Amino acid sequence: MPAPSLPRRLIDRLSELQIHRPWLVMLVVLLLTVPMAWAASGLGLKTDFAELLPDNRMSVIEMRRVGKLLSSASTLTIVAEGQDTEALKKFVDVAGPKIRALGPEWVGSVDDGVRDTQDYLEKNKFLYAPHDELKKLHDEVLSRYDYEVGKATGMGDLGLDDDESAEPLTAESVKRRIKEAEEKNRPAADKFPGGYYLGENGHTIVMLVRTPVEGGSVEASAELRRKIDQVIAEVGPTKLDPTMKIGFTGDFITSVEEYDGVKNDLTHVGAWGVSMVLAVVLIFFLRTRVLLAMAATIAIGLLWTFGATRMTIGHLNSSTGFLVSIIAGNGINFGIIYMARYLEGRRAQHYDVAKAIRVAHEDTWLSTLAASGAAMVAYGSLAVTDFRGFKHFGFIGGMGMILCWIATYAMLPPILVVSERVAPMFTNPESWRSRTRGIYGFAFAWAAEKASRPIVLLGVAGALACGFLSYRYVVRDPMEYDFHNIRNERKDETSARVQSTPVAQIVGRMGPD
Repeated sequence: MPAPSLPRRLIDRLSELQIHRPWLVMLVVLLLTVPMAWAASGLGLKTDFAELLPDNRMSVIEMRRVGKLLSSASTLTIVAEGQDTEALKKFVDVAGPKIRALGPEWVGSVDDGVRDTQDYLEKNKFLYAPHDELKKLHDEVLSRYDYEVGKATGMGDLGLDDDESAEPLTAESVKRRIKEAEEKNRPAADKFPGGYYLGENGHTIVMLVRTPVEGGSVEASAELRRKIDQVIAEVGPTKLDPTMKIGFTGDFITSVEEYDGVKNDLTHVGAWGVSMVLAVVLIFFLRTRVLLAMAATIAIGLLWTFGATRMTIGHLNSSTGFLVSIIAGNGINFGIIYMARYLEGRRAQHYDVAKAIRVAHEDTWLSTLAASGAAMVAYGSLAVTDFRGFKHFGFIGGMGMILCWIATYAMLPPILVVSERVAPMFTNPESWRSRTRGIYGFAFAWAAEKASRPIVLLGVAGALACGFLSYRYVVRDPMEYDFHNIRNERKDETSARVQSTPVAQIVGRMGPD
């Protein structure tokens, strides 16, 4: 008989250690889990779409290079509403300098209107005279020159009609004509009354705060909001106008809302996903002990996975954040197979705990390792892509598969040994509980025996139909290209979203595009 392979000998030694010293194995696993859990607890979430972009594309490299040179990454828009227009203007005049004084670490610039631009244009308006008027003046200057030369040399009027020679062409007359042309071309309604971002007939005023703080930076964004709120409290809007109300919008606020939405989604999806996976385990085995053992095992696998993610990648993005339930759903398969074989040995073959553990190791480790490797390769194939949303997804998913397999074979057997010492299973195989466990499987067993051919035909027909529908779906280009359609769905619009449209109408292209 050939000697067992090295992996088989290692598995045999592991099973013996778990059988005879389960507490030691559990202690070692828990000691390894503590630092991984600490690392996983500090794992950050970055929801910015730029976090999904490839690192090696010139456009992305240039975008990030330019981004470091800019003094602002997002815009926080302050919206004041009230009945007194002059009070709104005073609020902006007082709050603007105070917000600027927060420093470049928090504020890149404060755009409280176009007054500075209007002053500059007023001083340099002749540099922006209409082209047609300048061309006409150019021709008149040449004609006047010819006239003056002819008059001085006695050659008569050259190039001028009588009406043209009536009025000398002076600097003042040129300024007057350019000003008249400017007044003629000025819009009938001033878009920015008094140089302020005023709207709603003077009942709404807007101030744009450009900040280097990104909305997805949780602590920094919260600190900036606190500082802005403190400035507004110092100004005292209600002292200026009792009806004045302050609101916030802009991509800074909506980014915070998007971050909170994604974070809440991750929490709900992770909790519901893991809970439903464990519920399926409970329905299949109908044993609370099994549920608790597998819950502990998959929890360790998840902590190892996301602790290692913190050490390698450093954060999650809007794509990889949903891997909690996915890894739990796939990673628990190894425990299900192991547990099924263990319980079969204990219930049907009447093995004692030690033999059931050995047989479960021998019969399942290679097949589950192969399944784990296949899943790891399937996830890992995404890691060769440039798109970081796929790359990180594949890396974390692949790593999670092998770590969940290790956690299963390291922790599940000693948990079973200890639990059996406390309260042995199958002490009364004739009890109604033992007889009713798995009773729902009789219907499937009967169908497989009595109607095997129809089941196979239905399966083949379903596969063909799904293949055809999948083909039609793919050839019609199912990719979503409108980024508005991948934002959070909200049943109730937040004030920031409601105010974003009227603010855009007030400030125009100077708002946060």
